[in-house]
Amino acid sequence: MRTRAAIFLTLSLIGLGAGSYGAGQALTARIEAETVAALTRTLSAAGQHWASAGADGLMVTLSGEAPDPLSRTAAQEVAARQISAWRLRDATALRAPEPDPDIAFRLEILRDDARVTVTGLLPDDGSRAKLERAIGGIGETAGGVDLDDTAETLRAAPAADWDRSLALALEALVALPKAQIGLASCAVSVAGVAATPEEAEALADRLRAEGGDCIAGLDIIAPRPLVSPYVFSLAPGTPEQGEAAAPPPLVVETCTAQTREEADAIEAKLRALGVGTPAPGGTTGGTGGGTGADPHCTVGLGAPSADWGAAVLSGLDTVEALGGGTLSFVDTDVVLDAPSGADPDQFDTEVTKLRDALPAMFSLESHIGSDDSEEEGALSLATLPPAAFRARRDAEGMVELSGPMPNEAGKLALYTFAVSLFGSERVQDRMMIEPTLPDGWSGRIMAGLKALALLENGILVVEEAGLSLAGRTLDPDGRSEARALLTPVTGAERTLRLAVSYDAEAAARASLPAPQTCLEEMRAALAANQVIFPPASTGIAPESLPVVDALAGTLKGCAPAVFEIGAYTDTSGSDELNLRLSRDRARAVLEALVARGVPLDRLRAKGYGEADPIADNATEAGRALNRRIGLRILEEPDGRN
Repeated sequence: MRTRAAIFLTLSLIGLGAGSYGAGQALTARIEAETVAALTRTLSAAGQHWASAGADGLMVTLSGEAPDPLSRTAAQEVAARQISAWRLRDATALRAPEPDPDIAFRLEILRDDARVTVTGLLPDDGSRAKLERAIGGIGETAGGVDLDDTAETLRAAPAADWDRSLALALEALVALPKAQIGLASCAVSVAGVAATPEEAEALADRLRAEGGDCIAGLDIIAPRPLVSPYVFSLAPGTPEQGEAAAPPPLVVETCTAQTREEADAIEAKLRALGVGTPAPGGTTGGTGGGTGADPHCTVGLGAPSADWGAAVLSGLDTVEALGGGTLSFVDTDVVLDAPSGADPDQFDTEVTKLRDALPAMFSLESHIGSDDSEEEGALSLATLPPAAFRARRDAEGMVELSGPMPNEAGKLALYTFAVSLFGSERVQDRMMIEPTLPDGWSGRIMAGLKALALLENGILVVEEAGLSLAGRTLDPDGRSEARALLTPVTGAERTLRLAVSYDAEAAARASLPAPQTCLEEMRAALAANQVIFPPASTGIAPESLPVVDALAGTLKGCAPAVFEIGAYTDTSGSDELNLRLSRDRARAVLEALVARGVPLDRLRAKGYGEADPIADNATEAGRALNRRIGLRILEEPDGRN
């Protein structure tokens, strides 16, 4: 009896346990079904019918193939608002589009040393991997790359010439530290700066040879060296053996030009005169008057006048008219030595023509030379007198002081005075001590430095016989103000030469509002009307287009600087989704500004997700404030950050 009771009790307990377990399973299944159903309804209401949800206990999986990235992001945001982040598993994917060979793939690449910006549309055929490898190589050399890549990838077949065009573009990208590259099928354009003229020429030749008809445009240059002093020297060469009675051929010892075009013009004139360069070893050889190689002019910065090339060509015209002679330019000092036996009347006529043709600040010394001996021959570069005191201010504002001062105290006083005008970090001291200087030397230089400070860039030359100032000013009254400063210290007994030009175009650029002023104006515009995006969208709401127009107008009328567009979100959704959404919204604003004419190289886009909230994310009003676009200056023209 007891045994049967025990068995009955045991069976009863087992039955109760099984019933409880079954009830628990049923409850779990019901919760899962309700969660899935609720999420499915929400997705459908949001228009994301492609997405489906599944549950496994407390874990919810979002799956399906989205028709486009925007739909995928929208579905992920919908799920993130309904399901806690730790319970949500994202298994969505993008639906592969149908191949479309008619799609016009394009790419724009901007490189500024280690900073690379990429925009456009790439085929999903390995092109992005090739691009990333090229950028990775730049990073290995530069110690890292600041990459802003907004290019989209689409699975479609590119045109047959795409691979070759991409290879050409990437070759230029790696080779040029500063470049702007445009790429489409069989259409590659490259503008950039190479390290040396030789590298620029070699790269251009390679691209033309490899690209053929697919090269749409090449503009590859090299930075020009700073040349000081600026020199041109035409002097007698060595007579050919057995031709001692014949006049020695002319050779160009030194030739400097501001641009390649100017150099070509001077070189062509020299060839027309039968002038070459000294042959190796100091002897002459070859044809056409016994000179060595073809004349060559070095292209460099530092010309004392924008009319340097025209002045040299005028001097060569005079040499041609006189039937020979020698010619030397050292900055603005010109020495012409006509052949001995030249007709004095013709000499006077041609010298008068040359004086009239030379720019105002150039000084000409001329005489009829003698061929009796080497010592009495024409003045060559080696025999020119040393330069007087010079102060040169370059386009970056750096000032170099070179030349004689009477003593250390005077040298220190002048350096201190220059620092007070230009700043200590911008003044370079190349001065020397020369005790035998005329009275008033330091005073004339100080007045000259005051006048030089009125110029954006230029050169000051102080000599015992006079004072010369040449350069470019952004002040329409700059020339008259410089003359007022210099006239009292030159006096009637000394020459004052001014070649100061007013650069109206640069003055207009300089009058543009400073980047900080523009930033404050744009921040005020955003404070009044933020750029709004529909929920889960990266498209700018139509009502926000006026503020985008206002931002573009300010940027286009601003002094050049690089601005960052930063986008922020509230805390709804996961960190990863918010970061991605903010990045896409920042890029959307950048593209809208570029479409309105703002240069791409003045903009950067960055998404910050839910970082740096400015309001409480616990309230809807606070979340609305945190969903915002912000701006900051990354870099100004002078390199400040």
